[in-house]
Order: sequence, then structure tokens, then C-alpha cells
Amino acid sequence: QDSAAVLSMYQGLIPEGMSLGQIPNYLFGSYQSAETGRRGTSVFVADDPLGPFEELSDGHITPHEWNCIDGTLYVDEDGVPWMAFVHEWVDEGEGSMCVVRLSDDLSRTEGEVKTVFYAKDPFWSDNKVTDAPYFYKTSGGELLMIWSNSDLFDNYAIGIARSDNGRPDGEWSHDAIPLYSRNFTYAE
Repeated sequence: QDSAAVLSMYQGLIPEGMSLGQIPNYLFGSYQSAETGRRGTSVFVADDPLGPFEELSDGHITPHEWNCIDGTLYVDEDGVPWMAFVHEWVDEGEGSMCVVRLSDDLSRTEGEVKTVFYAKDPFWSDNKVTDAPYFYKTSGGELLMIWSNSDLFDNYAIGIARSDNGRPDGEWSHDAIPLYSRNFTYAE
């Protein structure tokens, strides 16, 4: 995309009294660290949405002794930043989804990592992998996490998990059937 197309995506999103150049652009990226030999997520920042991006965090903000990918930002209704991320199956034989509170500047975690669910938790799952968390707040205020795994027929599937208290650190339950499976779409 050219710069004009990218800038048009920001129309209406810029707070009053600010210009695009005053709003940092954040990127959560996962890579294998030469220092630890493990995958993890770091936070990068740039003034321009096209970059260049520089690492904001001091290396991975996910636990250095774990293999982690797919860090995803969520800012709650109180303005508190959180990150969901995947603790990969290669460490313990089964993947899990974790959340942790972030500092206001997104450069580090604050508090303990909480495992909110495992790959095996939904009824429809037949895989050890958790992947691609994405938070979505419904118009009714319910916090969902859209994420992927494989279904009972070993097809790629996308599931929906629901927080019991509308917060990332709540207790999560899973819809009985996936939102999408490679061969079928189940949700109505």
C-alpha cells in the first residue's frame, strides 16, 4: 500500500488536537532470540505506520524461559494494557493461552503471567496447538478471544472463548463448536 492509503485508514481515529505524527505506532512481533535461543514477543514502535520500527522493549516481554508467539495487545475499559500470547506446545507437550498486564508504555510486563486455557479445553479441539489470539469486545460488553486450533477431524479451526468477567484475566469458557473449521462453518 502507498502512504496515502495507509494514512486514509487513520482518518477519524486521531484524537482531537493531535496529528498522525504525534501518535506512536506499535507492533508486537515474535522472533527467536539469539540470546535465549527461544521464541518470544517483543514490542516495537515507530512514528510512521510504515516504519522504520525500533524495539521498545528490552528483548522479549514474554517469559524468557518459554517459547512464546503471537503477542496481542488489548486495552481494557480502564485504559490498562494487556497482552495475550501463546505458550507454545513445544515446551510442555500442549499449548496454552496466557495473559499478562503491561506497563502503560508497553515496554515491560507488570504482574504475573496467567494461563487462561489450554489447547485441549474446548470440546471440539483435537490438537495440542494454541495459536493467534485476538480480543473482541461485543456491543453488549462481553469480551471474546478468537483463536485457532484443529477440530476433531484435524481441520484448521477458529474458536471463540468467553471471559466470565469481561476482562483478560477472567475465567474463560469455550463455545461448544468452532466459529470456523476448514470444511465447515458452524456458527449461526
